[in-house]
Amino acid sequence: MQDGKPFEYEHRLTRCDNREVRVVHGRGEAVLDEQGKPSRLVGTVQDITERKRLEAQLHQAQKMESIGRLAGGVAHDFNNLLTVINGYSEMLFGNGLDEPRSVSPRKSNAPASGPPPDAAASRL
Repeated sequence: MQDGKPFEYEHRLTRCDNREVRVVHGRGEAVLDEQGKPSRLVGTVQDITERKRLEAQLHQAQKMESIGRLAGGVAHDFNNLLTVINGYSEMLFGNGLDEPRSVSPRKSNAPASGPPPDAAASRL
């Protein structure tokens, strides 16, 4: 401000009872006198509390979206693994072997791994 160049700032204003916080954005410049010293300030101050609140909400929503995408990807990969396990279980304990070699085909030994892949995807 000493040299008369434009300036910008953001401040948080809190009431003395700490009940309300406001955020303001100021912009202006110092007007210099004949000796080159600041004699007054000219500018504006704008309340940007609502904008800051909306920016924080948007940031939170973006974080939740990225977590949801990550969880969906993990669920998809896990579903792919379960499909392979189910396929090998069916081949080993049931429909796939014409002659049991060293394992007797008892379906009661093959645990159910859950709903079919389409059912899991529809819940996401």
